[in-house]
Amino acid sequence: MHRGNIIQKRIALLMAAVAWSKWLPPFKLAQARNRKDRPNYYVKEPESLEATCRVTDFAVGTGASIFKHLAPVLESTSHELILVTCFWAPSASLDTLIQCLRTLSQKAMAQHGSNGGKKIRVFIGFSSRSILQKLFHTPSLNGRMYSRAKIQTRLGIPVDELPGLDIQVKSIFILPFSVMHPKFMIVDRRVVWLPSCNVSWEDWMEGASVLQGDIVPRFVDFWKEFWAPQEPEDSQALGTRLTTGMPIMIRRPW
Repeated sequence: MHRGNIIQKRIALLMAAVAWSKWLPPFKLAQARNRKDRPNYYVKEPESLEATCRVTDFAVGTGASIFKHLAPVLESTSHELILVTCFWAPSASLDTLIQCLRTLSQKAMAQHGSNGGKKIRVFIGFSSRSILQKLFHTPSLNGRMYSRAKIQTRLGIPVDELPGLDIQVKSIFILPFSVMHPKFMIVDRRVVWLPSCNVSWEDWMEGASVLQGDIVPRFVDFWKEFWAPQEPEDSQALGTRLTTGMPIMIRRPW
């Protein structure tokens, strides 16, 4: 390794250690208050929030162009795709996502066939779709699960045309204003995309970065605790196998 790179890495580690030492004590003092949060899995072990990562890609553009940039990575999914966004609406971004889902379904069918073969799991979480959806949404943090029929009619995803996918959709919204704003995508529990854009029509400057490394299981922990608290044991074993596999190669679409 180049000497300059070694020095930069040591400086970065030192700065991280200093920042962590300043942040951790007041966090521990607030443990009693934080126990009321959901999720609160980090209260007993705040060190579990510490992680390292590699930023392996960064893109800027409109939401539509960001999703086109993301498409090759989403289509590389072999086992599981987790997608969490805030706002969901008919848009070019949604069209790109649906095309990615078609590609994944075709991949699963080609690999495993249609006779009860293994499907690619797809979890979609969102918060806001329309005014009426928010007005009549359940106040429970357990959210609302969507049936196959409503996934098709309300979200515009043609589930009947995606036989190779096991799709779950969940929305969480707390009246009057509490949308779930975090946006992230986890591919096979090995890589995390952090887009600033929603699956929607907004046409302004957005950004997205891709992270790999120890930080990925931290995102999976957050997803399981908040979005999928009923995640079965076999899925946890699946996560272990996926996170210990080979890293995903980021393929640029240009």
